[in-house]
Amino acid sequence: MRRNLTIAFLSFLMLVPVFGQKLEKEVTYVPESLTKDSYVGNVSYDPSTEVTSLTYVEKDMFKTKFKTYSFDKDFKFLKEDVKVYTFGDAWRDAMKELRESFQWFKYKGESYTREWIDIRQAMFGGKIIAEKKRATWKWNWFFGGYIPHYDKVEKVKIKSETDDKIYLYKHVVNTETGDAYMIVGIKAPKGSKIKKQHARKFQIVKLTPELDVEYLEEIDFQYNMCVSFDQVVYGADAEDYDDEYSMADVGDGGEWYVIFSPVKGMSGKKDLNPNMGESKILKINSEGKITGKLDFTAETSGWVIKGMVQSPDKKDYYFFGPAKDGVYIDQVAMVTSPVVMSNKEKEIKYKNYQILKVASGKVAWINSTNLDEFEEKASAPPSQKKMPEYQGKNFTRRITFITGDGELILAGQNYTKQVKQDAAGNYYTVKRYKDLILAHFDDKGSLKRAYGVRRDKMNNYSKSIVTPQSMYITPNGKHLYWIYGEIKGMRHGFSFNFGGATLPVSKRKLLYYPAVAKVDLENATIGDFQYLGADAEGKQQYFTNPNVSEIMSADGKKLIFVGEDKKGKMLWLAKMAID
Repeated sequence: MRRNLTIAFLSFLMLVPVFGQKLEKEVTYVPESLTKDSYVGNVSYDPSTEVTSLTYVEKDMFKTKFKTYSFDKDFKFLKEDVKVYTFGDAWRDAMKELRESFQWFKYKGESYTREWIDIRQAMFGGKIIAEKKRATWKWNWFFGGYIPHYDKVEKVKIKSETDDKIYLYKHVVNTETGDAYMIVGIKAPKGSKIKKQHARKFQIVKLTPELDVEYLEEIDFQYNMCVSFDQVVYGADAEDYDDEYSMADVGDGGEWYVIFSPVKGMSGKKDLNPNMGESKILKINSEGKITGKLDFTAETSGWVIKGMVQSPDKKDYYFFGPAKDGVYIDQVAMVTSPVVMSNKEKEIKYKNYQILKVASGKVAWINSTNLDEFEEKASAPPSQKKMPEYQGKNFTRRITFITGDGELILAGQNYTKQVKQDAAGNYYTVKRYKDLILAHFDDKGSLKRAYGVRRDKMNNYSKSIVTPQSMYITPNGKHLYWIYGEIKGMRHGFSFNFGGATLPVSKRKLLYYPAVAKVDLENATIGDFQYLGADAEGKQQYFTNPNVSEIMSADGKKLIFVGEDKKGKMLWLAKMAID
């Protein structure tokens, strides 16, 4: 079959500088057979052949078409591959091929059904309600996704092993087995003079898919405690489900980390821990068994742990988050506890940022950095006039990782909040996203540098959408490439209704393009950001896919950028060496 395709390679006499870095090649390609409503479904890279491929999806009422355009390591066009799947009897025989050929295309058959357990605290009576639910997802070819249909199956009410009242703190689900695990507080028997025992006596309770209850290990404390943080470290075989019912998934071989911290609330003095930072970490495996316990005392007591991250060799764990000294956890954060009457979000300006390193099951160090140090060590790209800072609140984290040298990298974005009221009198919160922040801590948890970046575009779209970010360490480990997405605006799509169906004529598209800066990890300096995809006059011509903006080459020495022009008619590929 003859294909009407044209290709144009752009030769650059002057390559675009990126603080000593250059785009090695920039190429455009015009696939004339694409329709206006097609969209980039996937960008892939084969490290064995160094072939970059873009797959477009075209949909109408009766068929779905996949068009894949492949390019070699020098961005020379190789081929166009087209596959069409049509409604009717014939398409059923092709589903296995579709699933194997387009694994990124989330097709699991015409329909699939899953059951899960929804767990919640009963409003009255000191019981936990566990409700088995079932959902059937049916594939819709026109919308390119599954539409769920929900059913309620069965419900049970759970008390303690001794039939006393019970209080739910946290729970997770092992979706490999269907078992659920709960951290619960056990209330003292009726008539007992022991007050608020369920803030000191905890237990792990297992619930099977058949709603059978098993009571596992108990955890007792002298003083009132709450679960201040929990996070699942996924097992190697755990499947990443995107279904909206999913809770934290332990998975086969995964582990559940739970941290208990002292809580104040309405406690009597004898139940109040005088050491506000005295905490305990539990490590719970995918079968609900406690496999590790670790006591530590936070240097700064009111520690709101925002996350944990593993070292590259999976041996060490870092816990991190803002803190305020001289307070209990419930005074600075929302917590679940029977002794806390108000569970509203706290508007706190924290004073410190704290990091704990756990190595070989022991505390290696804990370091608390005063926020004044973030101001002292603030830095920005050379050409930027303002110096944005991390101020201890209203910050969303986007990237967290540990370098090969054991240094912690945290990156995210500042935002502001405004409470508004709709026409019906309901209140809602509007977030407006602002400056980007990258915090670089050394291998002892001390702050080396806090980089602040003012985005080039500050329009309604960029303020209402969290800025995508990504980072790459160079093979020698000395430099970091920080990439974020500038959002210029939105190309509005156009569609019309026919026979009760919405038919797209042109697809709505976020106009997003990458900005790249190089960070010197040893000397803690940053260069200017280079905006990719612009012409010689600086006008933006090409826009990348926010989901797949760039790809690392097989040798880890080059970044490959893939995008389109505003109309989606011309493909754009670029390559940059990193060192």
